[in-house]
Amino acid sequence: MNLILIIFLIIYVVGIIAISLRLHDIIKNPDKYEDLELEARVADKVTNTKHCKFFQSLSHQYACILFIPSYILFGLLSYLALRLIHKIMAGESELIMLGGTIAGLVPILFLGIFLLFIIAYFIKTPFFAIAIDDAWCSGGRARNIKVGFICLLVSFVLLFPFFSLSANCYVHFDDDGINSSTYFELGETYTPYEDVLHAKVWMLHKNNGTPDAVKYQVTLPNGVTLDIAGVNTKVTDETLKFHKLLEENGTCEIEVEPITDEDMEYLKEHASPEKLEIIKYIFEGFH
Repeated sequence: MNLILIIFLIIYVVGIIAISLRLHDIIKNPDKYEDLELEARVADKVTNTKHCKFFQSLSHQYACILFIPSYILFGLLSYLALRLIHKIMAGESELIMLGGTIAGLVPILFLGIFLLFIIAYFIKTPFFAIAIDDAWCSGGRARNIKVGFICLLVSFVLLFPFFSLSANCYVHFDDDGINSSTYFELGETYTPYEDVLHAKVWMLHKNNGTPDAVKYQVTLPNGVTLDIAGVNTKVTDETLKFHKLLEENGTCEIEVEPITDEDMEYLKEHASPEKLEIIKYIFEGFH
């Protein structure tokens, strides 16, 4: 198990303990989490404030204003956090974005729903309190926060491990070889270029038959197949650099599905000159 998984395991254990302790306190001392003064201010504001006709209620309006931008920001920060972790682990090596990284954002976004609710609860202003009422059927602040923490605990236990595995899902390479960790792999695999078993390159097409993206896969000795073009399968300078390193240092054969004349004409019209040169070089195979 590498360092990143150890750190996430510590966060996981500490998070479960912290959430459980807070939930226990809420159950034992519900009065501490009520706020009659705030509820009175909320009732006054709901009574005296009109909402936009586009929304069903003032609570609905405030919830959309609060949670939609916050949720988008939470997703963006989660993605940037993963990218930063991978960049730190790669160091000076070239980093490749894998599909497993994106997959890990889905569970963390579900977790974010309850996390944002908890944060909003502890900001004791009428705006946040009214927004929460629409996100959660109001039954008193103590009841709402108890249900919120139960959902947070369950989602954290079930979903956080998938985010942790995404943080440990990466590929980076340098002049000597490839360092990789697939989604369910607990360690890191180092593969010198001369140990790569097979390489394959082909063009993906859209439903209308026009070129869409490039697939560049290599097979490692452990049977794992890596997508060198990354999750978006767009060839970049890094893809070309990897191809040349494998070409110079590897011993494997490369399987290339030739680009058709129709595909080449399309690429000449729609791809930049730099991208076109990279694609042409790679699809020539090993020189």
